[in-house]
Amino acid sequence: MGKLAAIYNAWDGIELLQYSIRSVASGVDLFIIVYQIESNFGELYNPLPEIHETISLFPDKKFILHYYTPQVSGGATNEVNKRNKGLDIAKEQGATHFLHMDCDECYENFEKAKQEYIDSDRPGSICPILTYFKKPTLRFADFDNYYVPFIHELHPDTEAGHAHYPFYVDPTRRVNCQDVALLTEPMHHFSYIRRDINRKCRNSSARANIEKSQLLADYNNPECVPGFYVKDFGQKLIEAENLFNIEI
Repeated sequence: MGKLAAIYNAWDGIELLQYSIRSVASGVDLFIIVYQIESNFGELYNPLPEIHETISLFPDKKFILHYYTPQVSGGATNEVNKRNKGLDIAKEQGATHFLHMDCDECYENFEKAKQEYIDSDRPGSICPILTYFKKPTLRFADFDNYYVPFIHELHPDTEAGHAHYPFYVDPTRRVNCQDVALLTEPMHHFSYIRRDINRKCRNSSARANIEKSQLLADYNNPECVPGFYVKDFGQKLIEAENLFNIEI
């Protein structure tokens, strides 16, 4: 493999960025962080000080930061724009491969997953997802019903937000690649691990559905411990090891 770029969309969840970067740093050549200080719905929060603090923990790695101003009110269009801006920067930097990431995503054995991708001899790859809820030691018992795109080849015409993709993934990460390998190494998604869970929910692309759900009620329920059933996900919680030593 040539030069691998990890492209981050950053705003909420910045407190998890250092753990995410640490989990993939051994196998990544360039980190691109596309950040904003205004959410896709207009809420102000500046992640830049914590981004700089995180970057200082990795003095041997190359980082490029790009400031993005939301173009419309709402999630998907801005997220696609940010991912494509990251791709443009990766192309300018001579990257041959990339993976899109968010701040709350970690890999327990990134090198193993990367080698599995190389061995597949396919231009694209995806991983299954294990999601955590409320604490870094509380995880859903089963894999999610969708996947996360992993390493893909980077070409001049590579773009995100494509209409078609061979697997069920986040639409903002659907790139124009149809030959994709399903890998075995999971992505650990700390989707509902936040200093401020309400800020995440207020600014989520799915906020209308969250408002109708009982997700926050379950999150705040004192009985939300191993064995608790989170109805909106149709999953039971199990106790998990704090694999990435997350403290927030």
